[in-house]
Amino acid sequence: MKILFSVLFIAVSFLSGAQAPQLVIPRGHNATVKLIATSPDKKWLATGDEHGVVKLWDMITAREVKTFNDTSGITSFRGAKALTFSPDSKKLFIGHLFNLVIIDLSNAGKEIFNKTIHDNKIVDDILFSSKGKIFATAADEEIKIWDLENLESPKTVPIKGYRPQLAFDDANNIVAVTSGNYTDINFTHVTTNTGYITHVNTATGQVISTDEFENLEDDNFFISPNGKLLATVRFEKLAVNNEERKAGTVQLLDIASKTIVKKFIGIKDSTINLLSFSENNNYMVTMAGKSIILYDLTTLEYVKTCYSDDIFSGLILCNTDGSKLFQAISTNSSVVQWNFKENKVDKIFGGQANFIQDLAITPDQQSIILLSGANEYYSKYFLQKLDLNSELVSDINRSGIISNMQHTYEGGYIASAGGGRLFEADAVNTVDRILQHQTATAFSVSNNKKILVTTNQYEDPILSFYNVENGKKIRDISLQTTALSFLYSKDDLSLYVGHKGNNKIDKIDIQTGTILKTFERIDDDYSKTRSINFMMLSKDESTLIAVNDYNEIYSWNTIANAQSAKIGYGFSIKAIPNKNEFVYGNGESDLEVYDLSANKISRSLKYPSKTNGAMDITADGKFIFYSNNDKSVSIVDFSKGEVVATMVFFGKKDWVIVDKAGRFDGTETGMKTMYYAKGLNILPLESGYEQFYTPKLLQRILNNEKFTPPVVDINNIKAAPVVKISVEEEQRNLSVGDDIVTYKSDKEEVTIKVKADCPDDAVTEIRLYQNGKLVQTTRNLTVEDENKGEKTMTKTFSVTLNAGPNNFKAIAINSQRTESLPAELIADYKPLIIPTKTEDNAI
Repeated sequence: MKILFSVLFIAVSFLSGAQAPQLVIPRGHNATVKLIATSPDKKWLATGDEHGVVKLWDMITAREVKTFNDTSGITSFRGAKALTFSPDSKKLFIGHLFNLVIIDLSNAGKEIFNKTIHDNKIVDDILFSSKGKIFATAADEEIKIWDLENLESPKTVPIKGYRPQLAFDDANNIVAVTSGNYTDINFTHVTTNTGYITHVNTATGQVISTDEFENLEDDNFFISPNGKLLATVRFEKLAVNNEERKAGTVQLLDIASKTIVKKFIGIKDSTINLLSFSENNNYMVTMAGKSIILYDLTTLEYVKTCYSDDIFSGLILCNTDGSKLFQAISTNSSVVQWNFKENKVDKIFGGQANFIQDLAITPDQQSIILLSGANEYYSKYFLQKLDLNSELVSDINRSGIISNMQHTYEGGYIASAGGGRLFEADAVNTVDRILQHQTATAFSVSNNKKILVTTNQYEDPILSFYNVENGKKIRDISLQTTALSFLYSKDDLSLYVGHKGNNKIDKIDIQTGTILKTFERIDDDYSKTRSINFMMLSKDESTLIAVNDYNEIYSWNTIANAQSAKIGYGFSIKAIPNKNEFVYGNGESDLEVYDLSANKISRSLKYPSKTNGAMDITADGKFIFYSNNDKSVSIVDFSKGEVVATMVFFGKKDWVIVDKAGRFDGTETGMKTMYYAKGLNILPLESGYEQFYTPKLLQRILNNEKFTPPVVDINNIKAAPVVKISVEEEQRNLSVGDDIVTYKSDKEEVTIKVKADCPDDAVTEIRLYQNGKLVQTTRNLTVEDENKGEKTMTKTFSVTLNAGPNNFKAIAINSQRTESLPAELIADYKPLIIPTKTEDNAI
């Protein structure tokens, strides 16, 4: 859609102040999005997922700016059910459990209020009046009316019903719609088939009236923003054209007259899952299956249908005039912005960085194998390889291996038993062909890479051994219970089998199938039902270590078959090369080093991120790679006990690495995707290209290279300039498409004006690019003082247009050589056509 707009595009820059920038992992949500809100100034999008994590997004760039109160999976926002912005867009209001949380967006996203407000009742809705000074919160059987300038004394209004939804009517009074059906604390359903519409005088806090409406047990209901319409959604039997069918319906009730004004019938045999009114009350959107249907409420007629690629959605939100729709996609926990007029998706918020479920470093330290996916819980994973020499990520694409690496319903993942530990191409190909015909819950390859063992997940489980070279089966051995993990002995003559559901490990002779020893841990009735996910042997094989699905770590003396004390709680386990020690992530912010000789933790390495258990150690024992719940991979210098770099992977081929000094390397797309944040503003990684780009960075780190410190301290990096671009003295023929200003010109020569402001530093250079080619720069290469410059610089460029669209991009650079975000403008040149003379009009 093309709309009139100012020709100026203002790029985002850092806020002033001494605050150090923070590296942002653009990871999106890790669970289904259940809350969406847009700020009135259209600058921010806020989203909240079913785990309670709340995120703030920049609407223009679709970049993730800030995550509020998230502690990598454990957050006090668990149970968030309400989300809204203040009318001036300066504050974000979150209702989580029993508390109201207020975030000050004008002060870098600082939390300024967090208080229980409804006496142990979940906050279901928060809504501002059109005047902006008054807002209301609602919980079961209660509304509170607040003065934004005085949060100490809200008016409390008792009402009938549960799960309230609020609106302010034209008189600025509250309209609350509640259900008579509810589930009490003992999960007992109480059905009344009655709902309530309550009118409340905002000024006095008194109930004006309470009316009833039919509210069946399975009904969903939605109130329009102006409080005039109530939409009730049902799935019911209907007679249409003499045919009886089931369909989702929407019944519109005019609240003032208490009459049904329209009943919309949806798609046959499809339940209407979601509904949203436009903010101007003129449109309604419903979703059933993959169909997103738009209705005009002024005419009460169907308008059009768009078709989503995904049937699973957590929420839809219609914008002011019904031109755009935000849809929460459950399968990848992202939010898409629909352009209804053009029937297409404009933007995607989230779903960027990969979640690394497992990783391995090849013995030659030249490659990293990754088991990656969109998120931790719902993702389909894929296997990748990063070659450090070519710095390319390739998809290993092993369907059999991948399908048997995951068994989420069995509790745990077994990629560390295979997949990433298979390095030789021929062995991988053979194993993959074998596993394509398996329903394995576990598999593993012997130390000499000659024998594959798998097990089935159904009744009468068996161990099946295969020759890796030719793929032929060697033998089967019956098991007592299903196995979830395997570990070969050092000599490959016996196999340790970790069972499901009995917290037990058997050591089995591969030739005869005889159980040589059994190792089990039974502390109580609960521990009897645990499953063994990971196992490891000490260097001399005298100690067996295991981790069960409750993340309890046990060890046994394999010679005496004696159990030692429980080591603790952790994820995964990796032996430290050439030492009688192993390391594990404790799931919080520590890596623990355990000395098997002394039988105790010998060292704790503390980090600011929570580990998820995917871990490996380089063959020389110098570096540990581990993945975090924030979708990053940390590289730890083991001798120094510090994180030296962070890696992030995107999709099937992109990645980036950033070290603690700010140096970075990666693919072009990866570097463009990553960014720093200072307050609520962003600075793309590539903006610091001149100062911090370091090719072959990962390999140089692993080679223990001593780097010269960058000229610029990343902790003291100054604000990037803010850039504006315009066609000088022209404000006609302007439009905006995809957030880029377009100017239509009939002149071949135009003047482009670029203005750069840098309040905290100086502008030292402005560059203008036309269709990707540098037109001109203001930098004087003979200037001795590189810091010389002004806080504001304006430059005009006379340019010659090519026929058709000309894409202009302007950037400015400060004294630290940090680039601004680009300001873009399209000049669409269409030459005037001058009629030529013909014989008919010649004199």
